[in-house]
Amino acid sequence: MIVLVCGLSLSMYLRDSRRRRSGLVAPPVGLTWLKVAAMTAIGSGIVIVCNLNRAAVGTLKGVPWAIFVVVWGSGRLDVLLQRTRYGRYVYAIGGNAEAARRAGINVTAIRTWAFVLCSFTAGIAGLLYASYLGGMSNNVNGGQLVLYAVAAAVIRGASLFGGRGRIAHGVWVAW
Repeated sequence: MIVLVCGLSLSMYLRDSRRRRSGLVAPPVGLTWLKVAAMTAIGSGIVIVCNLNRAAVGTLKGVPWAIFVVVWGSGRLDVLLQRTRYGRYVYAIGGNAEAARRAGINVTAIRTWAFVLCSFTAGIAGLLYASYLGGMSNNVNGGQLVLYAVAAAVIRGASLFGGRGRIAHGVWVAW
């Protein structure tokens, strides 16, 4: 948690100072430190909760490795969607597919790759769920879990019309 907070803090500080040197709009330094304090508090809370004994019999302490997998995957997807041309195309297609097509975006190819990434992410989620259960069977109530996920996204306020959003918002819904 310390390494993660230090890395994100350094990244925010360097980004903001680079924007200030370039004469661009940047948040105040106090707001950046407030974000760092919030990250530290939330991260410390998560680590404290994860270090409690979660086992009914014996001892089970520490941060589950699945959290690291989810954070790493979410970070990679966030970079893909926020910092690449592919991500801009995905948001453009989500906003208005016809306008994106007329702008010269290959809508079919971008949608295909979006479905490939979605399937890959679902496969990772399935592996994490199987490791949580210690196995799999064909009578796992997956349909109900999908309903809960969609309901959580709608209640949280995710846009059902596309064209905007971030990976962090989806993680916040899952929380």
